Amino acid sequence: MPVRSGTRVVRYVLLGAAAAVVVAGVFVTWLAVRAPAATCDNTYVGPDLGSFNLAANWSAGHVPTSSENACITQPITLPTGGTLSTYTVVLSSSASVGSLSLGGSTGTQTLIIDSNNSQLTIGATTGSTVNANGVLVLGDGPDTALAALGAGSGTLTNDGTVDTVPGGTDLVRVNVINDGLVSVQNGTQQDGNGGATHFTNNGTVTVATGHSYAITVASTVTNTAGTITDNGTFSV
Repeated sequence: MPVRSGTRVVRYVLLGAAAAVVVAGVFVTWLAVRAPAATCDNTYVGPDLGSFNLAANWSAGHVPTSSENACITQPITLPTGGTLSTYTVVLSSSASVGSLSLGGSTGTQTLIIDSNNSQLTIGATTGSTVNANGVLVLGDGPDTALAALGAGSGTLTNDGTVDTVPGGTDLVRVNVINDGLVSVQNGTQQDGNGGATHFTNNGTVTVATGHSYAITVASTVTNTAGTITDNGTFSV
């Protein structure tokens, strides 16, 4: 798909082993602007390896809705007392939230979107963020169905880590501003779900050997101040 640079249209496919690629200063018609930060309406309070889809695991007593800002940021309380700052939450069936904030001030908070046709849809108004201590994982386990992060025209800003791992097809259906690390370890498509999305890289993208990140369906990409290390296929 085209990368628009002024009035020129540049098409490229990055291939090769251990190729470090920097595409700098590319201007696209879509500007990478962070949406306003969200306040927390519903915060995860469940156990380590707990379900995103279980009402009892949330501070509001129900699974976050499309009008709520969902946060996985706070230490969780252990049954024996004390708290745990490093934990994992698993989304195993599709859900919609107004926005997502992942990663708190201490520890590491991980959200796995399971590869069993699960999609987490984020809203378009308020910014969704993977913070510095957050890890978002697309795909996991033996399933061969898709794992997806979706939105109408929402934007996810990544200041932490986004991993795409084996287990079906991993789909990114949101605008992405990457200021952290995107680690591609599985076949991954930024397909827009039928519409154009945009990927802006100010951080690091790594594509593992034998895997790919394909930006499709009229979507655009710009690499402003980041690096793309392509051991597989990064295609635009």
